[in-house]
Amino acid sequence: MRRNRDNQPDGMLPFEETSSVFKHDPELFTQTIYGGALGNLRIASLLSDLLPWIDARPDLTTILDLGAGHAPMTLELLKQRPNLRAILVDPSAELLRSAEERQASLGIPAASVERIVDSVPGVFPKLMRTRIDLILCHAVVNWVDEPVSFLHDLVDFCEATGADVSLVFGSTIGKALRFVRNGSLTEALNSAQTVVPQVPSLLGDHQVRPLDPDYVAYILHKRACRLHLKAGVRVFADLAPPGCMDNEHDLAKLAALERATRRRRSYWRLGQLVHFVFSSQFGLQGEMSAQLSLFDSSQLSSPDALPAPVTPEESFEAATAIE
Repeated sequence: MRRNRDNQPDGMLPFEETSSVFKHDPELFTQTIYGGALGNLRIASLLSDLLPWIDARPDLTTILDLGAGHAPMTLELLKQRPNLRAILVDPSAELLRSAEERQASLGIPAASVERIVDSVPGVFPKLMRTRIDLILCHAVVNWVDEPVSFLHDLVDFCEATGADVSLVFGSTIGKALRFVRNGSLTEALNSAQTVVPQVPSLLGDHQVRPLDPDYVAYILHKRACRLHLKAGVRVFADLAPPGCMDNEHDLAKLAALERATRRRRSYWRLGQLVHFVFSSQFGLQGEMSAQLSLFDSSQLSSPDALPAPVTPEESFEAATAIE
């Protein structure tokens, strides 16, 4: 395959341009990411995770939505739980204006939402002293230039604010399965062999960086975070035959299949997206909780017993190696 001066396949944009795609073309966000049946399935799945989480925490009042775009997820949460307020952060003023219009159409009071035009994680230092109870960071990590560094910045911010985090990210496993279905075997192999590959996205020439779900869990484990929830999003829908998305009967079956599998241990990694809810065990007091169990550690060998390797990727691969 021929590659250009940025070492990308000819016809593909350098990742630095891709990472700001939604700022320059906000319609891509509304039409591709949350549009249609797949977008509806995504929102329904995440609501089924987040509403019980919020209801179990009566003192939870403030949501921070990072890379909010037109904020379909947060506005739906505020519509269903009117006691909540939200801070929306996005580099696109146009998308935030769209969020404001949708907020008004849903009858959500203007005072319930604050909008900030800024980058992520550039906004973190500005919000350190702001009350935040729940951070939504949905698919942002796949569009930044350094996903691993971003995850560490997010955990730092989580520690500083004491907030819980709802993290949604594109999965290497789900992407590999979809590439195989579409006959893109080279991209499937790239997704399967690398914990943070760079692959074509659903947005034509634009690229995305999916993450290995176990690698993300490993990073959170090393940062002493407690992982409360693991769930797949769109576990089977993207693998369905053409035409299923246009058939209400098939859509109902796919939705039922999603509900039946997305939190089960054998299936959650297969999602096009993976949803983690986690919190820092350091929190505001800076004291570590006595309980360190955050996810099924049987999926990993004992990472702390290994010699320190050169890179985080090597550390993960060493910890998950099959002997």
